[in-house]
Amino acid sequence: SELAKKLGMDVPLLTRLSQAHPSAVAKLSLQFRMNRDIMDLANQLVYKNQLRCGCDSVAQQLLELTNFPNDVVSHSSGVTSDQWLADVLRPERAV
Repeated sequence: SELAKKLGMDVPLLTRLSQAHPSAVAKLSLQFRMNRDIMDLANQLVYKNQLRCGCDSVAQQLLELTNFPNDVVSHSSGVTSDQWLADVLRPERAV
């Protein structure tokens, strides 16, 4: 809304804080949460290839969907509305 803009609410809080306190800003270069494939995507889109995995165990981590319906995950014949989901959820795919 116009009122929100007038009150400065169109600027994200972290932007305002980083502008007010530039010495408190640190560049993220090591991360410990994303596997390597997801990190590579973030690297290309945001970090200009400067982000690194903090440890190999996280870098190689895959999501295991043990309670997900097997008929969707293992579906391999024919193209259905669930085929894209089955392809995305294959255990060997990280992204």
